[in-house]
Amino acid sequence: MSTSSSCDDILIENMWSPVGREPMAYGTPSPFLNQPLNQPSLHAWERPLRISPPNGPMESMMVGIIQQKRSLVLCDTTGTALTGPYQPSLKPLCCPDLSNSTHPVLLILSNILRGLTYRSLPEKIGTLLVLYPVFQWQISHTFETYNNLPEWYRPQPSQLIAPHPIWITYIGWPKLRDIVIADQKIYATEEFQFLYTISANVNWPYPAADALTFEGGDVRASEAFARHVRQLTNWSLDKPFQSRYPELRDYCTFTEDRVPAQDLGSGSQR
Repeated sequence: MSTSSSCDDILIENMWSPVGREPMAYGTPSPFLNQPLNQPSLHAWERPLRISPPNGPMESMMVGIIQQKRSLVLCDTTGTALTGPYQPSLKPLCCPDLSNSTHPVLLILSNILRGLTYRSLPEKIGTLLVLYPVFQWQISHTFETYNNLPEWYRPQPSQLIAPHPIWITYIGWPKLRDIVIADQKIYATEEFQFLYTISANVNWPYPAADALTFEGGDVRASEAFARHVRQLTNWSLDKPFQSRYPELRDYCTFTEDRVPAQDLGSGSQR
């Protein structure tokens, strides 16, 4: 067994405390995980998010895999062995019974997304494709992982300053993340999470099958779909979210207001 695998097993076993099987406190990580925000030597990609301790199973899984993988730095694990391959397989999401030797980061994210309700398969696949790099960067704060983020998922100043639940990190629109972090009593709720998820629309104009390619027994996103989902102008929020949160119209894109991306030129941000 390799050193990395051994450390993986040990850290997974110790990810939970013996009393009440509660997740380790993410708000007070070990010194090697985060550096103080006021250090002038920190580059943009090195600055950690202010994530609150997890609340509930989904947040515990997200925080747990990030903390556990970052702890593998002690075992000299680096690169894709730490974060997973840059181009994710979709087998754990679409065909979990057929996926073997899946990297833990991709496996955890796929398991979480399979349990959530989306309007259609392209939204679920698209969410995996844009969130997977965010997980990778949170595990390994390198220039490479930061540069692989969709530009609109790069952290807002609010994410570096104010403690917030980890799921807010995965809201697509930067200004919407700001609003939710600023007013967590109103927006950092299970209702918001649910309506955001079921309302997410990637506006893929082709059959769902065209989002996939099948190569050598693997399932991956087609190049066209992978490009499509990394443009924020292709995403919008449908009626359930619009009806509940009309005051947020200026901080995201409601589907009824959306201008097709080809009419906008390059993808703009709100």
